[in-house]
Amino acid sequence: MKNRETFLFSAVVILFVFGNSVQAYLPIFDLGAHSWANSINNNGQIVGGVYISTKNHAYLFDPTGSGTNMDLGLGNAYCINDKGQIVGYGTSGACLFDPTGGGANKNLGTLSGYPSSEARSINNNGQIVGSAWNNYLHTEERACLFDPTGGGTNKNLGTLGGYVHNYSISIARSINNNG
Repeated sequence: MKNRETFLFSAVVILFVFGNSVQAYLPIFDLGAHSWANSINNNGQIVGGVYISTKNHAYLFDPTGSGTNMDLGLGNAYCINDKGQIVGYGTSGACLFDPTGGGANKNLGTLSGYPSSEARSINNNGQIVGSAWNNYLHTEERACLFDPTGGGTNKNLGTLGGYVHNYSISIARSINNNG
C-alpha cells in the first residue's frame, strides 16, 4: 500500500507542477490569416511564414505588441535563436535571414553545388543544420552542417545507410548549444 500512496502522491505533484508551467508559458497570439509559426525563442520572438499573393514569405512575428512583425522575403523561416538569428529557406535554398527585414539574406549554399537545401535549426552559437540534396535526381538528401558565413564549406553529415524506395535520406532538424 505504501508504494501505491507514494505513486499517487508523485503523480499529483507532477500534475501540479506540469499544470502550473503550462498555464504560465502558453499565451495565445493571433498571427493573422494564412500564417504559421515554426519556432519561438526565449525572448518571445516567433518565426514562420505567411502566404501572400500565391507565395510563401518567411516572417518574423513579435507578439510583444511593439509592432515589429517583418516580412523576411520569399521562403519559410524554420528557427530563431536567442540572438535573433533566423534560418530557413529562401529563393536560393538554405538561408540565414536578415532579422531587420532589410533583405540582406545570406544564401548558405548546398552540398557539391546541387540545387536544393534547407536550414532547419540554429543554436545560440550560430551553428546551423538542415539538409541538402546530393544529386540532381533528388534521390539523395543529406543532413548538413552549414557554414554560417555562406563560404560554402558545408559538411555532409551522412546517413545510416541503405535506401528506401530508391531514396537515401537524412535530415538534421535541430542542434543544441553543445553542437
